[in-house]
Amino acid sequence: MEKLISCKEAATAWNVTERWISILCKNGKIEGAVKQGHRWMIPAGTPKPADSRVRTGIYRKNITPSNLSLPVGISDFKKASTEYYYVDKTALIKQLLDQKPLVSVFTRPRRFGKTLALDMLRVFFEKSAEDTSVYFQNKAIWSYGARYQEQQGQYPVIYLSFRNLRGDSFQQMQERIRFLIRQEYARHEELAETERFSSLDRELYRSILSGVMNEGDLISSLHLLCSFLYKNSGTAPVLLIDEYDAPVFHAMEKGYSEELLAFFQNLYTETFKDNQELSFAVLTGTSPIRQERIFGDFRNARFFTVTDMAFQSCFGFTNEELAPLCEYYHAEQHLDEIRVWYGGYQFGDVEITNPCSVMDDLSDGFTHRSSWPSSRDSEMIRQCFSLLSHGSMEHIRRLIGEETVTTQVDDFLDPAAEMTLSASYGQLLARGYLSVLSRRLLGTGFCMSQISLPGKEVNAFLRKELLSFLSAVGALPASSVSVLQEALFVDDALRFQNAIKKILQESLSGRKSADEEYFQLLYTGLYVVLDGYFEIKAQRETANGRLIFQLIPEDTSLQETQFEITSQKIVRFMYGSH
Repeated sequence: MEKLISCKEAATAWNVTERWISILCKNGKIEGAVKQGHRWMIPAGTPKPADSRVRTGIYRKNITPSNLSLPVGISDFKKASTEYYYVDKTALIKQLLDQKPLVSVFTRPRRFGKTLALDMLRVFFEKSAEDTSVYFQNKAIWSYGARYQEQQGQYPVIYLSFRNLRGDSFQQMQERIRFLIRQEYARHEELAETERFSSLDRELYRSILSGVMNEGDLISSLHLLCSFLYKNSGTAPVLLIDEYDAPVFHAMEKGYSEELLAFFQNLYTETFKDNQELSFAVLTGTSPIRQERIFGDFRNARFFTVTDMAFQSCFGFTNEELAPLCEYYHAEQHLDEIRVWYGGYQFGDVEITNPCSVMDDLSDGFTHRSSWPSSRDSEMIRQCFSLLSHGSMEHIRRLIGEETVTTQVDDFLDPAAEMTLSASYGQLLARGYLSVLSRRLLGTGFCMSQISLPGKEVNAFLRKELLSFLSAVGALPASSVSVLQEALFVDDALRFQNAIKKILQESLSGRKSADEEYFQLLYTGLYVVLDGYFEIKAQRETANGRLIFQLIPEDTSLQETQFEITSQKIVRFMYGSH
């Protein structure tokens, strides 16, 4: 029988990371690799896979100055494209002009370049006293020819960002929206003096600018601004809205989402439906909200989500973009490691890496701090864990163990609907905590998705969130978990044994019985805490209510542990050789 070696042994021999070898095995890149338990094993003597790093610079279209900083936190296109290292995403403009839906809605996770992309569209399309073509003449969009060059700087643009819209009540939120629209009216100061307005137009413009707007005026305000700009310039404007869904999520937290959604239905129907004085609109956001819930009677908005093939390379870094970036900052040797930590996203059928996390890590010297996942998502993540705890904890164990799960995923959010597991998966996908690798439509009409976690950054974050959730529900007390982890780190056998016993005693004390839910929660918690140290074999004997756990060490310095639980008691605990 051919000798097999572990990923750890291969990593030492090949001078690469163990995690990267696991990824290669999972993707079928290492011939003869087999999975034993949850570990990959590789035939001894297997040659190191070819280096995927790009060293020739063939992806560079232009000569880039050698001293540019990373655009960390920069969402101003002019500044990002001239003063920093800029990854050219202007192909988005071409694709948009080729398809040109009346309303396009791009949904991507936070920190994947949506705001920068929208500002790029503003600079490209907006008619200005400045010659803004200089920002595009050395970019991809200019190479596509006169058809696209002729569109540059030809439109009035309405630009709104909903990112910071907040309010404890619907009335407060409405006032914030009113103020934001007034600011955009004021930005188009040329309308105050135009001679192309009738006296009624001038009166309407000034009343909105001054803030004298009832709810009906507010609902009509964007359509009116389109009309004013068209009358003044002779060209129908472009409307850009950043973070269209941000106020909806805030309203959901505060309890007035139904009122706000009804308002937006009226606002967007009035703005988009049969509006001949609008060229097109582009909205960005995190989550795709069901069309009828946000757009009301206007049903012709085109959503481009993370699973769509269109625009799949327009947000985040592709492998072809990441390689020259690492080369530019003399980090070629970290390319595979960066992909393992921050890659693994699937937009359409293209593999994407989180751009902001990459830039943060390059700036910090590869400390691999989990900088992207947001604590604002903690409640949503724990809600998903709660749903999983009622029968699907195997899903989270497999996902955290870098395996795939086949399940239903609801792409579109209905804020009024009860949160189901498939809807929860949809939110995790939209916010960047899951990737859809493939989909299959069944004969029943249901669509099944093969999902996985993206990179190690998300994996590490979800492990922390899971342990926090398990502590909150009393399944895995945090203080005892810390002692257990410390014992493993210093290889203290007695301390490890006592910590395991304490976890069992504390987690059982508040329960009537060691039921199926407790079994799944305990199994999952131990799986996360002991990963890399022990392989866990567990079973529940329903007939006698007995839980049986066997912890098999992955390192010879550790000792096997077994225990059995029935009702509220530990009935057997065995440690070491027997």
